[in-house]
Amino acid sequence: MAIGKTLSFAAAAVALVALACRQPLDVGNFSAAGHWKGTAVQPVQGTDSARYTFVFDLEQNESDVSGTATIQSGTETIEAEVDGHWDFPAVTMRLTAPGFAPLDYAAAYPNSRSDTLRGPIAGSGFASTTLTIVRQP
Repeated sequence: MAIGKTLSFAAAAVALVALACRQPLDVGNFSAAGHWKGTAVQPVQGTDSARYTFVFDLEQNESDVSGTATIQSGTETIEAEVDGHWDFPAVTMRLTAPGFAPLDYAAAYPNSRSDTLRGPIAGSGFASTTLTIVRQP
């Protein structure tokens, strides 16, 4: 009986050491790195709305997210820099473009899907409009 308890304790200790030796931040399948695309619809006066297409090219280094974004509506295209933070399940990003106020995107992985980010965008004319972006192949 003592040998069984000793072996159980040893197995538990080995498992604990293995977990402790893992990298402190393992993003796994939920990395924000990659090419993402989505559309947001922003209400404007009356019953009209404007459609915006967002394309992100992101890199991730542990919890730091950076990259570029293209925002297109009609014939206008704006290039923006992206600076953000990954803290699973959340990814927060700030988009900055010359001549425009910053745009904040507070996204999360809905339903534990690693290929989708969803959340509100706010700032630079957007008022908590929901943006869903999907990882592109």
